[in-house]
Amino acid sequence: MRAVVFHRHGVPEDLDVEDVAEPEARSGDAIVEVGATSINGFDPPTDPSPLRGAPMPPL
Repeated sequence: MRAVVFHRHGVPEDLDVEDVAEPEARSGDAIVEVGATSINGFDPPTDPSPLRGAPMPPL
């Protein structure tokens, strides 16, 4: 399957699309299919990238 992965924290350019193995559920696990995801305005302050310490967007 194709997945967006990162091997180090940083800027969006550090994200790569790669072929990865299909996950296998073990006892007590569940596999959840994600159709879409996003990064919102609250995420950058928690990311150790150049945006760290940036002011929050107006609400």
